[in-house]
Amino acid sequence: MIPEGRDGGRGWRAVVAALAFAMAGLIIHALFSSGFGRIARPAEAPPPLAVAPPETRLVTVTRRTSAPFRPSPPAARTRGPASSR
Repeated sequence: MIPEGRDGGRGWRAVVAALAFAMAGLIIHALFSSGFGRIARPAEAPPPLAVAPPETRLVTVTRRTSAPFRPSPPAARTRGPASSR
């Protein structure tokens, strides 16, 4: 039969494994809580512009009525440069 040897050392290995597991968890938590891997937020829209009340937006346009409006006669139509047809 083969002798089993010393049975010590399992406790230390368990402690080291637990510490490594805890450190890995802390590192992962620190990375993701710092914003690593998050999608960037879209830019915020600028605030809307202030709109004047309706009373100040109304503009009255007065037209001189001393002479009635008469459109000018249509100009003689020209076809541009003479074409050789």
